[in-house]
Amino acid sequence: MQLGLDMWVPEQNEFWQELQVTWTKQTWADFDDPDQDRRDILDLLEASRAAGLRVILDVRPSPGLVAALLPLQTMVPKDEAGERALAEKTDALLARMIAGGARCAALCKDLVADFEWWGEFDCPCTGVGAIWPNKEVHYARYLGAVREGLKAVLPEARLWNGGYGVCFEDKFMGELAEHAGQLFDVANWHDYNVTEYWPRTDNDPKGTPLYATPISECVAHSARLHEEMYARNRALLDTLGAGQPYASSEWGIVSVRQEWVDMYRKAFHEHEMRTLPMWDPAESLAPGYQLEGQQDVSALGDEEAALFLDAWLAAREQAGFEVVNYHYLRDPDRSGLQGAVNGGCDLKFWGYFCGLQFSDGTPKATWDVLKRWAMKAKEAHTDAEVQ
Repeated sequence: MQLGLDMWVPEQNEFWQELQVTWTKQTWADFDDPDQDRRDILDLLEASRAAGLRVILDVRPSPGLVAALLPLQTMVPKDEAGERALAEKTDALLARMIAGGARCAALCKDLVADFEWWGEFDCPCTGVGAIWPNKEVHYARYLGAVREGLKAVLPEARLWNGGYGVCFEDKFMGELAEHAGQLFDVANWHDYNVTEYWPRTDNDPKGTPLYATPISECVAHSARLHEEMYARNRALLDTLGAGQPYASSEWGIVSVRQEWVDMYRKAFHEHEMRTLPMWDPAESLAPGYQLEGQQDVSALGDEEAALFLDAWLAAREQAGFEVVNYHYLRDPDRSGLQGAVNGGCDLKFWGYFCGLQFSDGTPKATWDVLKRWAMKAKEAHTDAEVQ
């Protein structure tokens, strides 16, 4: 299993080199726009490859294309004329997507072989009832169109679905296998876990979390949940799909300073605080990060997070993941966080505190875990070349 780190930039190359990761992800925005200036992204792709990194290209539609697609997904024709009009509009937009995929492949065919189609299939933020209404039919069409365009120019291109799977909500993979099983090449997971650390009463997913459970048992419990999820979806992909390999273009574990969590936990147990600025007794955010318009943020302490990270990477390796691309290098500073809040973002979203470094650049305990796994992958690759 190879390791990557999201969003490489030349100015921070030293960290990728120190970690010894071999993958990253970059974004190809507005892929359907034929007039988009691609010089900057092509330079970045060339620099990424020169740094020894294999790139997953995150292919994203323009806002205009999304705005055109959404009404079609919910439109119900009243007669045959309406059906014909809908079919014509849909075919025109799919042709636009095929052309966009072909242009993308033509411009970066010597730099990239792995492409992710944006749009997390079942994410509440961009999926159910939102960016992909009636998604079971339409997302399959979009995957097929993008894949057709890519492979017309670059037959060896691999199309990754837009991942999901947060907190073990994995039904998206079964729906993909059923409706688009032959239309993507890599089964992509973005399976962040931000709540399911503890066993629950009566082993019921809706039961009360057993917060007093020793952390070693919590780690083992959550690792089993991952193993079971990957196993049941492997059976679906092998039956309904094309036996696609597992990978993750974006995944991380939310963590803050261990002493912050310990401080809040101690106050909770000593009844010095009536309520905690967190979701539960084992999660917290430092007081200095209480931002205007934001009540609290959920996270593990980084030393505890390191234990979970190690076990969850082992579960991925056992499941046959080809690549895990970690999200991301460094947590944003206070100004960056406040800017996100002012822009309407919810800091409970799992991406904001997944950094391997705190905002001041000091490493979290998770840094050493990822580095150890990356070194293991590199050594295995070297041994395979020798043999």
